[in-house]
Amino acid sequence: CSMNDVVLTEGNEGNENIRPRSWSMVVSVRSNGGQHLCIGTILSDFYILTSARCVSNLPVNSNLHVVAGLDDLWTNGTSVRQVAQFVI
Repeated sequence: CSMNDVVLTEGNEGNENIRPRSWSMVVSVRSNGGQHLCIGTILSDFYILTSARCVSNLPVNSNLHVVAGLDDLWTNGTSVRQVAQFVI
C-alpha cells in the first residue's frame, strides 16, 4: 500500500523502524475539536474501516473528521474530510 517498506530493527523484538509515509492506508479519526479518537484504514474513496468501539458511544450527529497523510498524531495531515455518516 505504500512506496516505503517497513524495516524491522535487529535486536529490538516487537519494535519497528517506520519510515515516514510508510502507512499510507492509515488515517486518524478525530472528534469536533480535532482530538484523535482512533485509527482507521482506507477501504475505498468513500469508506474508512475502524473499530465499532471508536464510534459506538458517540451521538449520531457527532462532527467527526478523517485525517490522512500523517506521520504522527500531532500534525494536521495533508487531507481532512468530514464524516457524512458512520455505521455500526
